[in-house]
Amino acid sequence: MPVTGRDIARKLGLAASTVSQALNDKGSLNPETVALVQRTALEMGYVPARRSRKAPGIEGSRVLVILSNTARGSHRTNLSGLDVRAIHGVETAVKERGATPALVSESQLADDAARGVSGAVVIGGYLSDSTAAFLRSAAVPAVMIASPSSEPNISSVQVDVIEGMRRATAYLHDLGHRHVALLNGPSATLASDHKLTGYLRALFDRGIVPDPSLVLSLERDVTGSRAIVREALDGALAGVTAVVCAYEELAIAALQAGREVGLRVPDDLSIIAYHDEGLAEVAVPPLTTIALPIELMARLAVSQLVTLAIDPDLVGTQLLVKATLRIRGSTAPAQT
Repeated sequence: MPVTGRDIARKLGLAASTVSQALNDKGSLNPETVALVQRTALEMGYVPARRSRKAPGIEGSRVLVILSNTARGSHRTNLSGLDVRAIHGVETAVKERGATPALVSESQLADDAARGVSGAVVIGGYLSDSTAAFLRSAAVPAVMIASPSSEPNISSVQVDVIEGMRRATAYLHDLGHRHVALLNGPSATLASDHKLTGYLRALFDRGIVPDPSLVLSLERDVTGSRAIVREALDGALAGVTAVVCAYEELAIAALQAGREVGLRVPDDLSIIAYHDEGLAEVAVPPLTTIALPIELMARLAVSQLVTLAIDPDLVGTQLLVKATLRIRGSTAPAQT
């Protein structure tokens, strides 16, 4: 099997992009790094691939738009607001590049699905083992939107979840709220870990000792979570004046539960939701959110495919983008 730039990167403990720059005499690397990479490449028997004068890109090809399941073992029954926006964004960007998008679910993937395909974009936040194996066997570049992948051959465009949740929590503290709760998603998931980290970081920044009783792990379900939050507002969360929620559904649950125990939003309880998939705008009052720039992420994912078609050594690249704080009617200064 031919030696690749990624093989050299692994041997030296460098980023694949650094090795690629050194092998192609691009960028502004220091001479010692360039010499080390080129010497190691020679020792390992690396042979650079011949490149045509015109980079291949994705023009004239098909690009798979793979709609994944949302979690291990789950089966998608409908599309979220983010799914719809991501699909539209990817399909638009693919067509602008002169390629044809082909929307498929994970269950629809088969050997012939890779025929004439130059790449794949995965939407939905989870990649099954079978789909990962399909992408490996098809030998096409792939990019995931919104979530990282444990597969080293799959690139991603992610949101800085930690910074988003830190910013949401910090905003509530800036409004004067000193008792801020976190309604997090299910425990033992990477997304929930990142959201908890962002929440805690905002507290640490202000010298506030975290109170574990102010953190609840809930399912992404309005009805079931509402009952739990209502009970908590009369118990562990009594005295809380603001909550930051991992999902819109949890923010709606908090909104409804607060009303049921006599709290006015935002006068008595300020609420921020992570995600902005459509529920936030129609809630009463409309919810302040940390919104994902999904259209930008879709375009970046397609741009990554073009880059990978030109330089396969950059496979596995992970791009991180910032979320946006959208202030609406569910947040207000704390009552003094």
